[in-house]
Amino acid sequence: MAYDAALAFGAKSWRQGRKATGTFDFLGFTHVLGITRKGKMTVVRFPATKGVQRFLRVIKEWLRRNQHVPVQVQHKGLAAKLRGYFQYFGLWHCGSKLQAVRDQVIWYWIGTLRRRSQRHHITWEWLHRRSWFHLP
Repeated sequence: MAYDAALAFGAKSWRQGRKATGTFDFLGFTHVLGITRKGKMTVVRFPATKGVQRFLRVIKEWLRRNQHVPVQVQHKGLAAKLRGYFQYFGLWHCGSKLQAVRDQVIWYWIGTLRRRSQRHHITWEWLHRRSWFHLP
């Protein structure tokens, strides 16, 4: 069984010195053939691009529907959604992609906060001084 999975990744070509390019998506992760620090083959899992885009669409829609609720309620909802996402995808190699998702959620939230008024004066400095703005 393990030998068949290794062949699906292109382990035979990897052993012959060529680059293995096999990947597949399963359970929201993209599985890639990687190499450990000791030079052995391993399976590396990243959040799949389609799943990340779907999560960001859900967040954007949620922010649009909850645009006029108090910011503390928005923070509580976003923090819960991000915490659940991080708990599922929080693997060893996923840190940079999870940080990118968090940054995008923050940008969506800032856009929603700025859309609440015609005369917004929301800046990064003002937001970072607020205790309710910091997400996990």
